[in-house]
Amino acid sequence: MSHRMARTARLLTLLALLASGAHAQSTTPAAPTARPAPAPSATATALDTALTRARAASLRIEHCPPVNCTRANGIGTAFYISTTGLALTAYHVVFGAPALSAVTPDGQRYPVKVVGYDETVDLALLQIGAKSATPALPIASAAPGVGERVGAIGNGGGARFRRVSGSLTALDARALRGDFPDRTLELRANLIPGDSGSAIVNARGEVVGVTSYIRTDGERIVSYAVPITARDPKLAELRAGVQRDAPVVGVRTAGDLTDRAFTLGLGGQRGAVFTDVQPGSPAARAGLRPVEVAAQSQSGEITRLKGDVVLAVNATRVQNFEEFINAVRALKVGDTVTLKLLRDGQPLSVQLKLAGHAQVFGSDEN
Repeated sequence: MSHRMARTARLLTLLALLASGAHAQSTTPAAPTARPAPAPSATATALDTALTRARAASLRIEHCPPVNCTRANGIGTAFYISTTGLALTAYHVVFGAPALSAVTPDGQRYPVKVVGYDETVDLALLQIGAKSATPALPIASAAPGVGERVGAIGNGGGARFRRVSGSLTALDARALRGDFPDRTLELRANLIPGDSGSAIVNARGEVVGVTSYIRTDGERIVSYAVPITARDPKLAELRAGVQRDAPVVGVRTAGDLTDRAFTLGLGGQRGAVFTDVQPGSPAARAGLRPVEVAAQSQSGEITRLKGDVVLAVNATRVQNFEEFINAVRALKVGDTVTLKLLRDGQPLSVQLKLAGHAQVFGSDEN
């Protein structure tokens, strides 16, 4: 087991320790009368046609070189937006990859160059090294509407170019995660990891968004996509070669600590805690301290913790790790920020300069 895996296992153990503290009479129903299947709606038929076109323009993105690719370490989806081989995907699909290749539905494999990216909105523009004109999907000129039927072609769950359909449930949704963008399209569609970067298309065959992330709400999967339109400034910036990293402090956490944890020597106030500081990061240079076990009883129960609790980023009060990351991502790479902390229960202010995600984590986090 690597040092990082062992450390993560210890952290997860820490978090686990803190969290512990008459028959009805049956009858045989009559066989139902057979009924003819209802005719598909015009919208469903149009969406099915749109997805057939979308499949031809979709790509499977793999983290491996285009030659002698024997094992892909990362898989996602992209789609052509021009006949010259320009393709759009989610930035996290290509982040940290030492080499990339694109595979078409007919099995052709091509090299990939990242033209531009904006991590703050999770978009990247790629140039695919195809040797001839490529199929392309048109981008919608206007935003979609709530309830609109949409679909996608993705590569999740080990499948290749599978169809997924659903409907839009919100147009300006909050991410509820600090590492993904706000103001996204919310979809009721069974998208899964590997579908990231796929085109969300409407029944007219137009792209209205790019699949970004998913979350589970009980047993229901909720999917989110970055909205795009034909005249979206984000697309113009990507075509111009913008390379915009998200700002980071350089800390990570293995999970949220319980309310009880904040009374075990950390000062009693809720805030953002972290369990790992990336070497060489702004956090490391500023001397930030991760939460660690300071004392245990003979039975192994944690009786005291030590480390930093972040209470505020500049003037923004934060009460958990996600709020902390959101506050940092609202700033820019190079900004100097003041973190208000409790260190082992004592108030402290620390200044540091935010760095870019790729600079701090590189391919170590993906």
